[in-house]
Amino acid sequence: MNLVRKVQRFVARIPGIGLTLVVPNTATFLVRAWVRASRVPIHPDLPAAPLSLGMAAQVALDEMVLGVMRSPRNHPHRQDYTRVSGELRDALALYESKGWIEDPSSYHRVPPPLTVAGRESGSTRGVAFEHLVWESGYAPHRGEPGGERWQSHMSNLTAHAYLVRSPVPTDTWLVCVHGFGMGTTLTGFHAFRAKKIAEELGCNLAFPVLPMHGLRKDSRLSGTDFMSYDLMHQVFGLSQATWDVRSLVSWLQKEEGAAQFGLYGISLGAYAGSLIAGLDNGFELIIAGIPASDFPRLFRHHSPTRLRRRALEHGMLGEVPALVHRVVSPLVFEPRVAPERRFIYGALGDRMALPQQAHELWNHWDRPRIKWLNGAHVTSVISSSVDDFVAEALVDTGFLTPKTELASV
Repeated sequence: MNLVRKVQRFVARIPGIGLTLVVPNTATFLVRAWVRASRVPIHPDLPAAPLSLGMAAQVALDEMVLGVMRSPRNHPHRQDYTRVSGELRDALALYESKGWIEDPSSYHRVPPPLTVAGRESGSTRGVAFEHLVWESGYAPHRGEPGGERWQSHMSNLTAHAYLVRSPVPTDTWLVCVHGFGMGTTLTGFHAFRAKKIAEELGCNLAFPVLPMHGLRKDSRLSGTDFMSYDLMHQVFGLSQATWDVRSLVSWLQKEEGAAQFGLYGISLGAYAGSLIAGLDNGFELIIAGIPASDFPRLFRHHSPTRLRRRALEHGMLGEVPALVHRVVSPLVFEPRVAPERRFIYGALGDRMALPQQAHELWNHWDRPRIKWLNGAHVTSVISSSVDDFVAEALVDTGFLTPKTELASV
């Protein structure tokens, strides 16, 4: 048995080994989708994924991205299991003693007014923007396990945001919270259709850069220090994201005369946006695109078998991390946005955030308007039906009065 496990560990750490799972994982998804379509669905209000070559191709693309993300260098070592599980147990004890498990909102602090340290203009593919820089000022609570390690990432101490203005003066702003691995103007402006929303719908947009992403990253890949086996990093990252976004919104109100805010998040940004909407009264509309809503369960789902087994043995999965994540869970907080101004879109073939997580958020939000895409996670950012859904959400609620209809890409 020891020899078998040694071979398994060796194979699991071969660079690129995750890509070998693309074909079998895609095939497994299609078989399961076929089986589910022929049976009574577990969730009658969650449509079955349609079977087609297009769906297979989109699922395979998701699996390719996941294969790259499953790089051996992102796996924990033997000593990491003990350290991470110890941090989670200590965090739970601290959180219970402070009353944060019972009242998760009390875990979050209101940030003080920010002071802009830098402000410059730029342009990306014809979209003019302003780049704001300020000291985040966020720090984990005193005594939080792993807090000093989080603060040791020096680039993350500085916050960044990009502002895109409508050519027609307006006091309405849409705060766009990007997904995992993003955080640049190129990826953000494209994913959120910045040019179209600013010019054709007449709305200002603000693009805060999430912790450990874009210019805030210390590692080679954007976001890898946020989403990793260091589960306390997810707690700190989400807490700092709410802190930074609330700081930015307060600054826009005071310095730019902003009077109306909407919130639009994609993937990881949808998770963060859902959390922010549960803490701040300042938003009149929220859109959650292909959202994750339960990180401990998502971590368990995406963990390779060997990692999952050891994580369970050490308590990195299960009740303890679930309780610790209560303080940053959108499934715990009730959004402070009217039900008719909540919108969700999910992808039935989503292999990354999973359609079940969008479905759970939809139920928690009292089943607002939702759109299911016949596609997967990665390709949703180029879907014209998403463009239409977002435009309708912004216009039908009266949040915006468009100059022209939002054109399809």
